[in-house]
Amino acid sequence: QKYIISTYFTCTVFTTVGFGDISASNSSEQLLCIGMMLLGVMVFGTLLSEVEGGIFELRKFAREKNHILYQLKNFLRMKEVSSATERQLLNWVEFEVDVQQRVEWEDECQRFFAAPMRSAINYQHASAQ
Repeated sequence: QKYIISTYFTCTVFTTVGFGDISASNSSEQLLCIGMMLLGVMVFGTLLSEVEGGIFELRKFAREKNHILYQLKNFLRMKEVSSATERQLLNWVEFEVDVQQRVEWEDECQRFFAAPMRSAINYQHASAQ
C-alpha cells in the first residue's frame, strides 16, 4: 500500500499531472493512474522525438541547399558572370533543388504504402495535373 502511494505521488509530480480536485482514492485507482501517466509520458516522448526528427531533416535540407548555392555563387563570381545572370542561375538552381527534394520526399512516403495504394495515389496525382 505504501509503495503504491509513493509511486503514485512520484508519477503525479514528475508527469506534471498535479494534485487537482479529482484524485485517485484507492490502490486500484492509483495503479491505473500510474499506468496512464507512464503511458502518457511515453506517448509524449515519442511525439516530441518525431517532431524533433522532422525539424532536423528540414534544417539538414536547408544547410545542404545553402551549401550548393554558396558553391555556385563562388564559382559564378570566379568566372565573373554578370549579377543578373548570377541571380537567374541561383534562382533556377534553388528551384531545382526544391523540386528534387520534394520528389525524394514523395518517394520516401510512397515506399510505406502497398502497391495498390501507390498506384491510386499516383493516379490521383496525375489526374490533378
